[in-house]
Amino acid sequence: MNKKSPQKELRTIQKIVKSAKYILGTVCTYMLKETGMLFEVVDNDSRAKLILYKLGVIKNMNFHFGKLIVTVKGYRILFEYKGHRVRFAFDNYRQLCNSLYLIKEQFAEETYAWLNVAGEVVINIGACVGDTAIYFALNGASEVYGYEPFPYTYSTAMKNTKAYKQIHIYREAVGGGHKTIYLSPKGTFMGTSTDARGEVPVQQITIKEAIARTKAPSYVMEMDCEGAESEIFKSVDKSTLEGCKKLMIECHVNSEPILSKLRELGFKAYTEKGLIRAAK
Repeated sequence: MNKKSPQKELRTIQKIVKSAKYILGTVCTYMLKETGMLFEVVDNDSRAKLILYKLGVIKNMNFHFGKLIVTVKGYRILFEYKGHRVRFAFDNYRQLCNSLYLIKEQFAEETYAWLNVAGEVVINIGACVGDTAIYFALNGASEVYGYEPFPYTYSTAMKNTKAYKQIHIYREAVGGGHKTIYLSPKGTFMGTSTDARGEVPVQQITIKEAIARTKAPSYVMEMDCEGAESEIFKSVDKSTLEGCKKLMIECHVNSEPILSKLRELGFKAYTEKGLIRAAK
């Protein structure tokens, strides 16, 4: 029987290791693209679970985001928050990853806790899959009016929020003027407001119309509309935000013009951790 020399065996092993590294690197690169920001903020154990889930090796998994334990079971995401059983739906891998990222951001890190929404009417511009609307509802908001223009994310938000009577989600865009815009049927899950231009007509309303719909004398507002905030604030005057007590904006454009406008309108406005915070 022919035996390989130690040098040949070493070269063979090196080739196998090199191939394995290439395959793993390719998988990880693909996973990073598919999972968006989630892959960057979870630990190695969670990354491994995501890879195995994507490859079909496992069907159920748990994630620990601080004290928050999130379970993925079938096509549902489940977790307990302040004594409530919360459910999120998803129908593809990318949506799963982005929903997990949003759950981590809203319910573990409590990004919008500063708004202190208990007993308040909340205007939620950029409702995405309903994550912030649910967070506000479970923190005592009396009513939440959410706006999500993209058909795909809107339909997911409707599934996620159907158990909450105080949440109202509208498939409308909020912008600088009243007009019809055209978006892709799959929309944009997380990106910029121009990522998903397409053929589905969606009505765009003004911020004044969104405020008027609440019929509330006062309210708080959260805005994460993937770049549309610049257009919105061009149309804002002193009377527009008269009833706004607090406002948080995830700004995707230069924040200085918006900060200046808010200060002109009588708000104490500043930026902290990438978010504009404004209060009267």
